[in-house]
Amino acid sequence: MQQFKMDKVGFKKFTRKYWIFTTALMIVTTTIVFTVGRNSATPGDINVLPYVIAFLAVMIGFNIYRSYKKQKKFLQTYAITISADGITREQMNTPPLSISAIEIREIIKTKKGSFMIKGVNRTDVIHIPYWIENQEAVEEHLQQLAPVAENKKYARNMNYRRLLAILAIISVICLFTISNKIVALICGPLLIGFLVWVLYEVQTSKSVPTNAKRRNWTLLIPIIAIAYLMYLRVKGLPMPF
Repeated sequence: MQQFKMDKVGFKKFTRKYWIFTTALMIVTTTIVFTVGRNSATPGDINVLPYVIAFLAVMIGFNIYRSYKKQKKFLQTYAITISADGITREQMNTPPLSISAIEIREIIKTKKGSFMIKGVNRTDVIHIPYWIENQEAVEEHLQQLAPVAENKKYARNMNYRRLLAILAIISVICLFTISNKIVALICGPLLIGFLVWVLYEVQTSKSVPTNAKRRNWTLLIPIIAIAYLMYLRVKGLPMPF
């Protein structure tokens, strides 16, 4: 039996990836707000957009920093225990997940070096990130449980997920900036479907912390808001901003 945790070099990799993603998210959000405000403004209106953007940047920045602190504690408690009987994942605020050796259906290794161990049930999945300590020893121990192989289908599924995320961002911009019934009927359901899928995946996942699952229910707010905005676009009614 051997236990593996995150190493310092791996955590630096996570930190770099985290800030790149969150910075890009802030830029996209600010761009959407700026575009919507500019298109909805009428001559003679007081330009409050700079104040809105500044407030939004401060709020997003604060939440990003707070989220980073939580993610840091979350990753520092991450531990994988591998034995001849199977594998167990432990993490703060997350129920331990164990997959016995006889229940392991597949072990996938990604191009970056991450591992995914799949059990009998769809939700029995243990993810081992590529910034885990002593990666070679981890793979060696996993090989003793089941063959480790690269799954091209898994790579395609990840690409599809990224494509869906990009389409969701484009749909947000189109829904807020283009006053067209057809665009609303395309972008609205796409966005709602994407958010409902994210909500379902998070709630059924065994790797998401309990407090994160509670916060995830707030996705119902943008789902309702998008449905309302889609209704306004279809009916040709003025937007509420």
